[in-house]
Amino acid sequence: MKRLRRPGRALLSLLLAAGLLGTGLMVLRPDWRYLAGDALTRWSRSAPLEEVDREELTLTDYPLESLRGRADVEENRNLMLINSEHPIPQGFQPQLEEDGVMDEAMAEDYAALAGQIEARFDQSLIVRSGYRTREEQEATIQQDGETAASLDASEHQAGLALDVCVPGYGGRALLKTEAGRYLNDSCWAYGFIIRYPYYGREDTGIGYEPWHLRYVGSPHARIIMENSWTLEEYFRRLEPGAFYRSGDVLITRQAGETFRLPEGWKELSMSPDNQGNWVFTLTMEDE
Repeated sequence: MKRLRRPGRALLSLLLAAGLLGTGLMVLRPDWRYLAGDALTRWSRSAPLEEVDREELTLTDYPLESLRGRADVEENRNLMLINSEHPIPQGFQPQLEEDGVMDEAMAEDYAALAGQIEARFDQSLIVRSGYRTREEQEATIQQDGETAASLDASEHQAGLALDVCVPGYGGRALLKTEAGRYLNDSCWAYGFIIRYPYYGREDTGIGYEPWHLRYVGSPHARIIMENSWTLEEYFRRLEPGAFYRSGDVLITRQAGETFRLPEGWKELSMSPDNQGNWVFTLTMEDE
């Protein structure tokens, strides 16, 4: 019988040294440690998104124009999918807040997020890049090359994305700070997602950008982040015409100019998805 050879001392020493080196680097690199921990735990996280039987709902026809302008209806662009396959439509005009940095729908939530980081970590959350004109995006492409989204495929041009940092730490170095790790863990609570997560390149075509925030609003940010989805995958799961429940919220994606919506809602937000549909988010009356 042929005996298996034991690893020599030199090999054992090499393996031990590599293990110690890896452990040391993990201790010295909080960003690596954070990513390793997140990769181990993300499979156990989830935010339920349950399809609802249409027969359980009392549906009424609502023409698009009948919804616009109502006090209990908010129209926004929060759920526009913008990428190389779904560019910003011609003639699009962003709806910016007073300073012209971001879409007006996200300004209040961003202020709350920045305030929380200031209070927790005594660090300022800084917007390095917010809304960009088409010309500014062209300049960014010339400067950053392949790492920049192509023209009209950038969420910055819609005012829906922010590149952020804290003093002294930008780019991937943001994860070396407690503030940056909190941002990546908890931005969903303020309506934001990490648009290009480390596990999403196959969907997005873009590498990990822990500094790139995209606003989608509530409850969509929680559903996307807690399920470790990309925005692209989220839309694949929202079948047009179906209804989904998340807590006391109903979500439906529908095309056309007249929509079948359930009765008994107290608040409704509506956003085009840039794919020919509208996404309706309905907060229902307490039953």
